[in-house]
Amino acid sequence: MKPTFEEVVVVLQSARLRNYMTVASIVVLVYDYMLTLNSELLLVWSSRWNPVKALFLLVRYMPFIDMVFSISYLTRNGTSHTACGITFQTSAWLFVVGASVAEILLTIRTWACWDRARWLTIGLPIFFLVIWVIVYVFLDLFLRSVVFIRPPHDANPFGCFHAGAKPMLVACWAAMMVYDAGLLLLMGIRGFPIFVDMERGTLSKVVYRDGLIYYLFLFGLSLVNLVTLLCLPHEYMNLLTALERVMYSILTCRAILHIREQNQIEPTGCSFDLSV
Repeated sequence: MKPTFEEVVVVLQSARLRNYMTVASIVVLVYDYMLTLNSELLLVWSSRWNPVKALFLLVRYMPFIDMVFSISYLTRNGTSHTACGITFQTSAWLFVVGASVAEILLTIRTWACWDRARWLTIGLPIFFLVIWVIVYVFLDLFLRSVVFIRPPHDANPFGCFHAGAKPMLVACWAAMMVYDAGLLLLMGIRGFPIFVDMERGTLSKVVYRDGLIYYLFLFGLSLVNLVTLLCLPHEYMNLLTALERVMYSILTCRAILHIREQNQIEPTGCSFDLSV
């Protein structure tokens, strides 16, 4: 069915706002990369190779690949529904894979803060699998339902315009929010008493401070995304997706870099060094 004039106006307005948010997210990503590149070269590339270091580099550089597809989505000819669909789906899967890899790093970090407790050694992988299976399944259902429209005749033909989809994305954001809340709770239970008693600048305090602040920020961002999905028209469903993707990378990598930086000042045998 051909969309009404009012529907076309809403689609165009939401597309413009999403474009602004995507460009702003790219600027934040590049700016943070420039700020932390020197620390990465000194603290990560010079360290020994191991699986966690590989995860760090994936988290660090995958967003740049994501942003290439995001820019392609914003600038390609919107009259090709097939091309728009492929670009949109690729970008969505890259987002979820990148976010799940970042969560693996944050999970390992939480596990290390609990001194690799046996119950978490068993429980965290199960928790991770349950949550992220839900995310992957509902994302697939959502992507199958996305509908694109052709750009209006008087509009610039560049950029893709999605006009509808099933509300499956709510389950994805809700599941991610639950996972972030779980890690935040674990970090709070373990870290707050230690954080209060620790001297300023110690390695343990850096670990718990970053953990509490960053997990709280990611939880809050997932919550805002969920509220946006529930309260705004469906055309705005991806309004904050690019920002959350970028923040997953930035906060996870900064947490690891801060640990490595503090460990250079305060060498210990602490298991936090597991991070890279």
